[in-house]
Amino acid sequence: MLSQKVTLATPLDPALQALLRFQDPYSDDARALVSFLTAGGFGFTLGGLAAYYDHLKSRYESGAIKAATFNKRVAGAKKRVRQLIATGNASLTAADRFRLEEALSTFKTAKTRGLAVEASRLPTDEELGQLVSQTKDRLVRVLVPFLAETGARISEALAIRQTDVVKARGFYRITIRGKGNKEREIFAAPWLLERVRQMFNGETFLFEHQERPYSRIACTDRIKHESRAILARELSAHTWRHYFATRLLKEGKSLKAVSRFLGHSSTQTTADIYQHDSLAWEDLQDVSRERLYEKR
Repeated sequence: MLSQKVTLATPLDPALQALLRFQDPYSDDARALVSFLTAGGFGFTLGGLAAYYDHLKSRYESGAIKAATFNKRVAGAKKRVRQLIATGNASLTAADRFRLEEALSTFKTAKTRGLAVEASRLPTDEELGQLVSQTKDRLVRVLVPFLAETGARISEALAIRQTDVVKARGFYRITIRGKGNKEREIFAAPWLLERVRQMFNGETFLFEHQERPYSRIACTDRIKHESRAILARELSAHTWRHYFATRLLKEGKSLKAVSRFLGHSSTQTTADIYQHDSLAWEDLQDVSRERLYEKR
């Protein structure tokens, strides 16, 4: 039975073993939790979980870890314990599960300066099509689809050299140099690359103007100008990176996979920006609900 007291753990008690059983993006967080509980002799106890949270909070407040790391560790621990509760672990009574949920609700994450993107402000597929089909700006007509279909930052896209693009089986593999000059690979469909090369035909850069890459600021200004004129609202170049990430997460793609593709240093960064803890009308709209209240 779960207790508040510190209990000496056996080499690894069944509950701790269960925390490590799952394989998902939270596996490293689960290992960090189990390592702390084992090293401190807590076992799987409320006191141990509270001590782990206090330990993380202390490290965050002292500057030893960043808010993103603190939030990821807290979210990962809560996720794993809730998975244990949901699987009906035999060692947990109904009272244990209630106390665990009560304790987990007090483990708060740190605020991350409003990183979240409001889904309601993102462009729709229809707006994307409208912008691309109606703009007379040849750069916007090709650059916006590239950003929307690859999730690349505007600076990353404009820095792509022809030598960074390699044709694979049925797609193109592109080497991107992101923040901190870290390299990663993204993919692009043949039709997308063909549109770019037909329009620009650069010798050195994929997007090339008079043998030089385009200016990031100038490109962003042109995208903003065209979106104001055609869609009656201003959309920046970075908006299309948000559009790409949100679309993939809505389609059920792995948070970890999307995070890596975007070049984020942590899955928590991706979660903070793109996972929403509020409901929109689209989430609640269901025409079949009305039939429940019809006379029979």
